[in-house]
Amino acid sequence: RLRWFGHVVRQESSGVARTAYDMGLLGRQRRGAPRMTWLHRVRRDMTELGLSETTALDRGEWRGKVRTADPAPRD
Repeated sequence: RLRWFGHVVRQESSGVARTAYDMGLLGRQRRGAPRMTWLHRVRRDMTELGLSETTALDRGEWRGKVRTADPAPRD
């Protein structure tokens, strides 16, 4: 999630993913607890790691911090 979020934040404002990121939702919410969205999960992950959206603009720093957060093997 965090790697993809970095791509979206650094994308030009006319890009499809960036347009979807900046877009708000229309309509009413259903009754009950609000659903956890992708962006809510990303923000929670960033809070746990002490990251911010401005950090994502620096690709090298973001990449280093996100890779240490996800110790999955890389081929």
